Amino acid sequence: LEAGGVARMRERFARGGLPRPWHAPWKQLATSLGLTFLSTGFSLDDLQFLVNEISIPAIKIASGDITFFPLIHYAATTGLPILLSTGAATYDEIREALRIINEARGLPQYGFFMEDVAVLHCRCLYPCPDDLADLSVIHTLRHGFPMGAVGLSDHSVSADLVPALAVSQGATLIEKHLRL
Repeated sequence: LEAGGVARMRERFARGGLPRPWHAPWKQLATSLGLTFLSTGFSLDDLQFLVNEISIPAIKIASGDITFFPLIHYAATTGLPILLSTGAATYDEIREALRIINEARGLPQYGFFMEDVAVLHCRCLYPCPDDLADLSVIHTLRHGFPMGAVGLSDHSVSADLVPALAVSQGATLIEKHLRL
């Protein structure tokens, strides 16, 4: 744990993820409640499982995997919408991930407007204190990478303040991480 009890993302995920046998029942439950079920694959094998066996409707690339280019390439070849979390990525790393998506889909190399790709700002802090959300980055992403959606992958404990402020900065999509 880092200072203040905030865990590093890789340390948290190293403890394990959602077991494969749980995915289908959770998807069924989500569907019965009128919700869309998504799960994030952290390896090519995991992502292929989610696409081919669970039939996820979109692919989430975690911020820690924004430079895992084989994963991003595979995600792009599926034709599914992509949620690209940026975390601690540099603008060059975001640009390269988008270039790979375009290349895999046969699109112009640097024509970044893709209606089925969302770039999500997030902070790699779990939980993220409200005052460290740095929501002005959303505005910067919207102008630097004109995507179909620019939003927030929200790790804050705020149920309403941080998401509302994100919308005020131009977010059109909010992915909210919950801790039960």
